[in-house]
This record gives sequence, C-alpha cells and structure tokens, in this order.
Amino acid sequence: MLRKCTDEDISDEECEKVIDPFYDNYDSYLEEYVIPEVIAF
Repeated sequence: MLRKCTDEDISDEECEKVIDPFYDNYDSYLEEYVIPEVIAF
C-alpha cells in the first residue's frame, strides 16, 4: 500500500487495518522462512 507523504499522524483505523496485521505476521514469517535459512547457511 502506498501512502501519500503528509505531516499528519496515521489514524487508529489505518493502524488497525494495515500495520497491525503486518506486525502479527512478522514473527511467524521469521520463524518459518528466515531463521531456518540463516541456520542452514
């Protein structure tokens, strides 16, 4: 998602819809894809 650069803060709704799901999936992505590759290397 592209967001127009503005000086205002993001709204709570935008945070809940866009940013929170990213943070929720971040840890599982690291555990499933990144860490095994780093250990194997």
